[in-house]
Amino acid sequence: DINKNIVDANSIAPVQDDQVEDSTEQQEKESKQIEIANKKKALLKKLGAAMKEKAMVERKWRDVQAAYAAILQAITTNATSMNALLRRDQLLKLRLEHELWCPLCETFAPTPPNVQFINNSTSKDQEEWRKTYKKQKQLMQKEILGFVPADNIHVETLLHPAKHEQVKTIPGATPTKQPPTRGSMVLQSLSISMANLYHTELSPGADFYATRERVRQHLEHIVNTQCQSHFPLGTRVIVFGSSANGFGGNKSDLDMCLQLPPMRQPPPRNNQSNDNNTGANDQEQKNIWFEDGGRAAMATLAEKLESNGMQSVDTNRLSARIPVVMFHYPIPSKAAAGNDKQEGASDATDNDIPSSPTLECDISMQNPLAVLNTQLLRSFSMLDNRVPILVSIIKQWAKGRNINDPSRHTLSSYGYILMLLHFLLQLPPNSHNNTRSNQRSQQDNHNKKNHYECMFLPNLLWMDPHWEPGQPYKETPERPTRNLLSHPTEANYHVNPYFYQPKDEETLQALQSLVQKPVPTTTASIIHEVAIILSKFFRYYAFEFDYKKHVISLHSSPRRGLLDKEVKAEIDGWKLGNNISIEDPFEIFYDVAHVVKPTQFSRIRREFALAYTKIVRVCQGVGNRGTLEMDGVKKVQSGEDLIRFLCEGDPLED
Repeated sequence: DINKNIVDANSIAPVQDDQVEDSTEQQEKESKQIEIANKKKALLKKLGAAMKEKAMVERKWRDVQAAYAAILQAITTNATSMNALLRRDQLLKLRLEHELWCPLCETFAPTPPNVQFINNSTSKDQEEWRKTYKKQKQLMQKEILGFVPADNIHVETLLHPAKHEQVKTIPGATPTKQPPTRGSMVLQSLSISMANLYHTELSPGADFYATRERVRQHLEHIVNTQCQSHFPLGTRVIVFGSSANGFGGNKSDLDMCLQLPPMRQPPPRNNQSNDNNTGANDQEQKNIWFEDGGRAAMATLAEKLESNGMQSVDTNRLSARIPVVMFHYPIPSKAAAGNDKQEGASDATDNDIPSSPTLECDISMQNPLAVLNTQLLRSFSMLDNRVPILVSIIKQWAKGRNINDPSRHTLSSYGYILMLLHFLLQLPPNSHNNTRSNQRSQQDNHNKKNHYECMFLPNLLWMDPHWEPGQPYKETPERPTRNLLSHPTEANYHVNPYFYQPKDEETLQALQSLVQKPVPTTTASIIHEVAIILSKFFRYYAFEFDYKKHVISLHSSPRRGLLDKEVKAEIDGWKLGNNISIEDPFEIFYDVAHVVKPTQFSRIRREFALAYTKIVRVCQGVGNRGTLEMDGVKKVQSGEDLIRFLCEGDPLED
């Protein structure tokens, strides 16, 4: 037995040794894997830092080149003064060097080889050199951008025939009517197609508003009957955003917010009147109520929404500075077909929840500025029927070109709307049409004498609050400061909510008459201008607006000038540099474009340039011709084709 036990022990020992050896190997293997993973992580960190440093160096180099290009531009545009400081040949070389700069590429093209400068050059020699340098820049643009921008062509040149195309008239005879140019016919076709697309596919109909009003009433009924112990009596549900601002599409989601009733204000101190701060005091009381139990009340509302049949109720954003509950509201099938009936709040019941499909909704609280923004945009949309058409096409273009997603560091639809309104507030009246009535001319002269002139749209933020129908357009030197609104989330910050709102239909019609109309004021002639304005909009933000110096703002005007970015940097801490900045009309400290990264801004600006260039090339009929070659131009045979040509295709790479 003893021998047997010894044999069994000897047989077990090697097995244990093998297990120990395997365990050691496994530990060494895991240790090596951890070491490799740590080295890989450290290497990736170094690589990321190197890439970041490289991007920073490249950005600084582009800034240096842009600064040098600005110096060259200042020299070449002030040739009279520079002639006293520089020799003629030096000035010529600097002018040619500036010819190589492309702001879209953010770099200079290489200097053309084999260009021999001579001291006593003729104008013919200089023209040949200019063409050579221009050709060199076009080759670079074709390589980097994929197209040659039409920055040297203005819309007006597309509307009028060139001198060699004009019909000659006999002296003393009746002037012969010039035939329409190809550009004029293309833009007219584009305008008609834009209007048709808006009215048939993009514009929300009566059923759109009826359905959303039904949802709003139902939500308000739930708040006031099932959550009465959590919200003050008289709390209302207000629609804001694209479903109410006049610029929404037929597929817009529904944004709502809870509006608390006016709350008791504290008595004025030291017998001082608080007339100027009525809105501020009211909002301060609401802020206090919200801090005490507002988020808990919203959580209760979310539970009631779910119990009333709302689908996909999401409370993840209740902790945000503006608490939001997101959900899907089931819509009756008849509403989906466009035959729903609008019902009053008294008819809505807690169990009146129809079946699918659903409408994507969200309801927030402490959001008075969103409602204020909606009212402002709504007022602008009612001034001219061309503005909603332009907004709808621009949104369609931005989505098609994949530059309409803030989560990917591009602009929101709200940002593009502000860009269009800013542009229209700078657009001179009738700049798209040279014809004026005598009455308009007299009113314009009267306005100019008083240093007031209405642009394409009147600036409602600065319009004189005492303006009445029949009076010439007038802006106020200082915006009224009555009824300041206490900011819902920023302590000790008050918002000036003023903008001119028409008090009745007569006032609205008088406001609409301020918008300069062509003569005759027919629907066809007005619609004809939409494509011209769209083309100028693309050109303005592609080639004309100075992003490094100015901020896009509705508070800008030709009389007050553009808003300097340095001012925003000093007051509100905005970043300087060649990037897009858009000021919110009421929260003026807030940059609507703060999500846009420099690389995405470059891409957005290139898309503006590409859209304008496509319109120009189609108007010119340029398809395949040397450096100006652009695929797809010859396939455009109608306005519908041109809209697809603008919106579709592979978006430009970063």
